[in-house]
Amino acid sequence: MTPLQWKRLFFRIVLWGVILLLVFFLYVLGSTTWRVFTKGQEAEELREGAEQNVTELHERKVAIEEALRKLDTPRGIEEEVRKRYELGLPGEEQIVLVAPKPAEEAKSPGSGFFDFLFGWFR
Repeated sequence: MTPLQWKRLFFRIVLWGVILLLVFFLYVLGSTTWRVFTKGQEAEELREGAEQNVTELHERKVAIEEALRKLDTPRGIEEEVRKRYELGLPGEEQIVLVAPKPAEEAKSPGSGFFDFLFGWFR
């Protein structure tokens, strides 16, 4: 081979080496960027979940504080005891309301033997 051919071969090898290094660098840069992007998305989802938890906890705290304020009064204590233990004061009576049966269920037409028999011919 002539010296010019050697130079061209050397130049091609160096050029392909540089191209391969650039492709590798771009691959590493792209994969790293993608990992950072996905981690950022996960962090955003976790942050939103944490904000929702904080909001729920704040609402729960307000409800508990309201219940505690209610229990500071004698009427609130009496109401809570009645609700939890179904207790009443001496002399109080319990009223039980029973819904009446509809007229249709009380007596259903066609419940006799002949009604059954004639039902076949209708």
